Amino acid sequence: MAGKIIADTIETGAGADISTSYVVNGSAKAWFHFNGKNTVAIKSSFLCSSISDNGTGNYHVTLTNAMTNTEQVILTGTGQTDAGNYPTDNDAFVNFHDSNEVQYATRDSNGGSDEDSAVCCGAILGDTA
Repeated sequence: MAGKIIADTIETGAGADISTSYVVNGSAKAWFHFNGKNTVAIKSSFLCSSISDNGTGNYHVTLTNAMTNTEQVILTGTGQTDAGNYPTDNDAFVNFHDSNEVQYATRDSNGGSDEDSAVCCGAILGDTA
């Protein structure tokens, strides 16, 4: 049997109260971590259904649930050409393609040319539709 929990606040173990709106509004609605080099594949994700390889350093991440619009906050990590290559040597750029798809692009931080990355990640904050 399905149920519902209704609460205005959550109490921490230390006895502090946290508004449930803070938890709902301040949580990532989707996040992703994928390999963008050679065989493109999701390593781990939350509410992301697929990754498309659209050419060198250009990917689309499809969300399981659409966002209310394309004016949400997107946080991104920088890409890497090889999984063990620290510090990162690629810059990552992310924007909404539409309300349920994000374009993710990686470029060489030295020359600015498009380049595939072994490590790609990001998170989306905002409202789902």
